[in-house]
Amino acid sequence: MKDEIFELIQKSIINLDNDELKELYNYWNSNEEKRNHIDFKEFKDLKGWIRNKGIISKNQFSTDNAVAHGIDLPYWFNHQNPENRIMIIGIDPLRSKKEFIDIKNDVIIGTPYAVHSEKFRKGRTKEYWNFISSLKEQNVVYLTDVFKLYFIDEEKKTRSYNYLFENYRKENLSILRKEIEILNPTIIITLGKLSFELLTGKKLKSIVDNVNNTIHIDEEFNSIPIIPLVHLSGAVRKSQKLKFLEMNEISNNESIGKSYASLVKDFLKIK
Repeated sequence: MKDEIFELIQKSIINLDNDELKELYNYWNSNEEKRNHIDFKEFKDLKGWIRNKGIISKNQFSTDNAVAHGIDLPYWFNHQNPENRIMIIGIDPLRSKKEFIDIKNDVIIGTPYAVHSEKFRKGRTKEYWNFISSLKEQNVVYLTDVFKLYFIDEEKKTRSYNYLFENYRKENLSILRKEIEILNPTIIITLGKLSFELLTGKKLKSIVDNVNNTIHIDEEFNSIPIIPLVHLSGAVRKSQKLKFLEMNEISNNESIGKSYASLVKDFLKIK
């Protein structure tokens, strides 16, 4: 799988040679102690890997007035004998303007939900990590976004997904379909209402619902079940997440992230 994903990254996301890409993933997969002995140029653990925006593939459709470029490359956790292959899809690699040294020319390359960063996993993205780490115990877990590129268009005053959805959704979905083809997941999970709607083109009245009422299956995505979960973002009220768990008869005796993992595991058992 790795070679196919690397080829897709090189063809459609960023222009890196195979050795450099391999080195990047090896760095991400190393533990904190080992990283201290790896000389990986221009890498900032919390922010990501900083490169000139010229590395971005033309297939990502940045604009002339774009700043604050961010790319999260697909990331996955293998399992020797997996019970399932779980694909988790977000919207895009959100970045803050404060993170940039050169906001016009830099692109910060990282991983979805900053899983490459132990500090983030223990802090800002803790619930994401609780969710992902619980699932990866027995499954292959693959993380990606609908849109691989994030930017802010200063002239239009818009976040990139608005521009990309209007102009290049089909092209971005072609990359995602290739990822689905390579992984052949048992289930696809979208975090948040928007990522579900961007992916499927279907509107959701409410995401705070039993997943049996919101599950989406169509031939466009190989009839793989697509299930939207209320986003784990700190911007979403805790009460909304707890209501969602209640609607799915999941008790919140653990962290919310681990409770989400229990919901997914229960669904897979029934499936």
